[in-house]
Amino acid sequence: MPRINWGQAAGEALLIMLGILLALGVDAWWEERSERVQEREYLLALQGELELLRDQGLDVAGRVAGIEASSAELLGISARWPDATVPRDSVAELLIGLGEEIDWAPRLSVYEDLLNTGSVRIIRSEEVRHGLTAVMGAVEWVSDRRDRHNQFFWDQLDPYLRGNLPILAVFREYDLPPPPETWSPDDFVTSREFRNLVAVKSMSAQDVRGAAADLTEIIDAALASVRSAAET
Repeated sequence: MPRINWGQAAGEALLIMLGILLALGVDAWWEERSERVQEREYLLALQGELELLRDQGLDVAGRVAGIEASSAELLGISARWPDATVPRDSVAELLIGLGEEIDWAPRLSVYEDLLNTGSVRIIRSEEVRHGLTAVMGAVEWVSDRRDRHNQFFWDQLDPYLRGNLPILAVFREYDLPPPPETWSPDDFVTSREFRNLVAVKSMSAQDVRGAAADLTEIIDAALASVRSAAET
């Protein structure tokens, strides 16, 4: 019976164990490296998405400011009437500005993909994760204010405008004859109901603008943390 060289056997076993540990270490290193590469790709994609979202928020704020300006001008006309005449085209432009809907379709597909796939764990920075959560909440806040603003127009202001023949004439709807070059608002623009509707529309627009401003600040903070994480 051949004798077993226990020293040689132990050495071979040790080499095998070292080989296994080395292979596991290489696999772990490669996986970690792959995750860091993927993390940076996600961070750069998030940065681009947040920058686009910020531009959209600023655009919303700008369009809302236009609605507020139209509201203020219409209320001013109401207060000055009949001491001033109002050109037909000016009235039409103001009413179109007052009735503008706020279109906004924010997309956070990168962050949603991180959540849906569970890949959010790849993002090591807790500050980045908290910032993105705050952005999602702010997006919902703006969307809710925007929906209320638009719904008020369709439920309250639009039916009121369409129920008044002079307004339909200003918009040249239903093949109505055009009004005179100078259109007198008279009872329509000076009515308490019209002034109240315009005032509510203006306040609703201010609410949207305030939410959009808050969103911009939150995005700025999130962008700073994302950029910092992408550079490390």
